[in-house]
Amino acid sequence: MRLIQLVPRLTTDAAQTLWLEIETECDSPGQPGVRLNASGVRHLGAAGLQVLLIARARLHREGGRLEIEAPSDEFLAGLDHMGAPDLMTADLIGGAA
Repeated sequence: MRLIQLVPRLTTDAAQTLWLEIETECDSPGQPGVRLNASGVRHLGAAGLQVLLIARARLHREGGRLEIEAPSDEFLAGLDHMGAPDLMTADLIGGAA
């Protein structure tokens, strides 16, 4: 499972870069899996959330898993603000949250 450290500001440009990283993992041989460390996220934009939702769907469809570890308070607040607090359900949390 590949670990990706999320950038502090998950804006449109950062979301595009993140998607390319996740897509590379999905296209790799074997069972895809991505673990995102969200401990440093200070701003979660709508484009960032969209990438997370699409990545979760694609990974699940391909038998893989998306895990989000150590989400910052700002990351969690961003999810809540955009109506997506369920993204942090037990099947997505890796390690201590």
